[in-house]
Amino acid sequence: GGDARTLYESGIERSFTQHGAEIGKYLSNTAKPIPYVDPLHPENSVSKVSQITVSWDDAKGDKEKLLEKIITQKWIAVFPDGQEAWSEQRRTGYPVLFPVVINNSNGAIGKDEFISRLTYPADFKSTNPSAVQEAIDKYLDGNDSPGQKLWWAK
Repeated sequence: GGDARTLYESGIERSFTQHGAEIGKYLSNTAKPIPYVDPLHPENSVSKVSQITVSWDDAKGDKEKLLEKIITQKWIAVFPDGQEAWSEQRRTGYPVLFPVVINNSNGAIGKDEFISRLTYPADFKSTNPSAVQEAIDKYLDGNDSPGQKLWWAK
């Protein structure tokens, strides 16, 4: 139990403990993200994509900004479980990530989006095509595309 700030800070503290890291002044950090400047390829530079800070501030944060803080810290905390981190980002859109520089999806994934799912493997399609097509029709609106959001991410 507890309020959102207490639970947020407790979660971060536990993550630091789990990974053997010193928390120091992390919870009071009010620094905002800065633009990324690619020293080798300036065309890949990115303006800041978020305005959140680590520190919790009920007075300044609207509910969406507070959610972004929570999920961003959760995303950091679940390292190195990439599957969980990817699922959180697909489900919530947080943390806000740099845009994809080269999109090789031939339009299957929007230029400002990330891969939403893996398509059904070819061996599934060849060994049980009717069941795969049924699942595609029923759960993916007939679209077995890496850009098609799953039911829980819509």
